[in-house]
Amino acid sequence: MKPNRRTGREFMVLQVVFQPGALFRLTGLPVHELTDTFVDAEAVFSSELQRVNERLNSTDDSGEMLAIMEGFLHQLIQKNRSDYLPVDRISHLMLDAAGLHSTGQPPTPSALNWSVDWLAKEACLSNKQFYRKSMERLGISPKLFDRIIRFNRAARLRSDHPTHDWLLVALESGYYDYQHLARDFRAFTKLNPNEFTQIDGLAVPCAFGDVSP
Repeated sequence: MKPNRRTGREFMVLQVVFQPGALFRLTGLPVHELTDTFVDAEAVFSSELQRVNERLNSTDDSGEMLAIMEGFLHQLIQKNRSDYLPVDRISHLMLDAAGLHSTGQPPTPSALNWSVDWLAKEACLSNKQFYRKSMERLGISPKLFDRIIRFNRAARLRSDHPTHDWLLVALESGYYDYQHLARDFRAFTKLNPNEFTQIDGLAVPCAFGDVSP
């Protein structure tokens, strides 16, 4: 049974978001074994994480908290970093095309409908090898990763431009039509696009005035 958490308007969250493939490169654990599961962080990052948590709890200074976390991550990188392979570049390439990376490049919706054959070739792998490496590094198949990127692009685009109609959002996000966009919204959220937008507007980041990704 999960505990309910209630808090006032003053609280702090320290969140570390890994780039696609980074968790595998730092731990060597096949990410598909962690997908859609709850895992004790110490089982993944060693008992040193308990010491990090204790240090974080001992300070109220956000700058010191960031320094503690960055120090831990730097140690982790030095101890466990694996080679950056062509297959690792593919996920970044896909995010760049959707405008979901901070590269300064504009999104290119026409490039959002990737061919798995082309992606595998760019990764210097056969299709079967590319699928296996994607499951290992991303935790999901290349096609599902592509769908999630397109869905994410659509949700952010509508959030940034609430007056856009859904057909325009669909086309600018790489969907063939509104029906394909609605299908992904139902698959990932169990809601249609308008229902999702209404609920998303009540989310904590929106309530606190922070809607940045």
